[in-house]
Amino acid sequence: MKFLVHDLGIFLEQANALAEGGKNEVIYCTPWASAYPKFADFCIGLDFEHVRKADKHGNPLLFWDWVEWADCVVSFDVHQNDELAYIRNKYPNKSTWGSGLGERLEADRIALKQWIKAIGLPMQKYAVVEGLTKLREYIKTNPDKFVKMNIFRGDMESFHAKDAEFNDLQFDKMAVAYGPKKESIKFMVEDMIDTDVEIGYDGFFNGMNYADKCFVGYEFHKNAYLAKVTDFEDLPDQIYETMDAFTPVLQKLDFRGALSTEEKIVSKTEHYFLDICSRLPSPLSQLYPVMIKNWAEVVYKFGLKQDVELDIENRYVGAIALESEYAKDNFLRIDVDKKNRDKIRFQSACMNAGKYYAVKGNSNVCVLVAGGDSVDDVLSKLKDYAKLVDGHGIDKDDVNGMDVMKEIIEKGKQVGIDF
Repeated sequence: MKFLVHDLGIFLEQANALAEGGKNEVIYCTPWASAYPKFADFCIGLDFEHVRKADKHGNPLLFWDWVEWADCVVSFDVHQNDELAYIRNKYPNKSTWGSGLGERLEADRIALKQWIKAIGLPMQKYAVVEGLTKLREYIKTNPDKFVKMNIFRGDMESFHAKDAEFNDLQFDKMAVAYGPKKESIKFMVEDMIDTDVEIGYDGFFNGMNYADKCFVGYEFHKNAYLAKVTDFEDLPDQIYETMDAFTPVLQKLDFRGALSTEEKIVSKTEHYFLDICSRLPSPLSQLYPVMIKNWAEVVYKFGLKQDVELDIENRYVGAIALESEYAKDNFLRIDVDKKNRDKIRFQSACMNAGKYYAVKGNSNVCVLVAGGDSVDDVLSKLKDYAKLVDGHGIDKDDVNGMDVMKEIIEKGKQVGIDF
């Protein structure tokens, strides 16, 4: 089988696994072109195990040259799914994996709120505020809010606005980021929800319905993840209500691929859907090709709007990203024995002479993944796996801190989340 993957550079492992050890062909394309191209922008995936990135002369393989060649065209991320939607129209019989038009669910948070209202799900109060000056004034009289924006999250991640004085320097930084357009940028300001329980659905939709199995997981500090494997029909009631309500929306958008949600659970009956990833989540989806034994089949058949059962052996799974600040500005050699590759997964990487390197620009250099029969089993394995990887400046302290996940799980049980 022939896969063509168009990626933004963080889902290399998921593309590499489509090869099934060399059985299938995988071409991996990432955006690198600019007025002054840089090698680091291109070399993610270069000479990496089973993916092809360049021709025999070292020139980049160009995405559109290979669309007709491919049996399956894959977009694991967002911000490029207009191309996928075009390919679906032009080649209706070709397998195409990705959110397509459904990427707007993630990219346009204001539109997402309108969809939530239209399908009748509960929603916390929110306001749309245009311009940084008005945002400052709004927070002065409406403190303790959560501020979000669309698309350009590299400039600003969502944050808790305690009050205008407390967040003053943050607003100053935003003024620099948005420059002369700072008064026309739209912000979404949400009421805070009084609960410590935030959980989500992590799974797949094939254009018609959800996969038979999925992950129900907790994320901690954006780099640690612990999930229970469950049948879709056995989802906690609160999450099932949300996913069931979104089914006609995903069908209308011809959504075929991965999605991940965030939901606040207040009680067994009160819950609030917050956000959706119209893509593979990161870093937790590094575990997908390891834990889903028929990964290539899932991608190919879901791209054709076909059903396929997920082959998952473990009851619980977990992942945690390891960071190195050194890797932000430097290529980083990472020592990993190849026999441990199912435990150590890479983010933005390349290879040279059989050795692994993190490509400079991304502080998340690798991800530990584990599966087991219990929460303690998974947490114990992740701690052990941290000893199997070495590289300059790699911080492993967060691994031991993952025990806090057990406290989060207990809070979830109090509001009806059986974990």
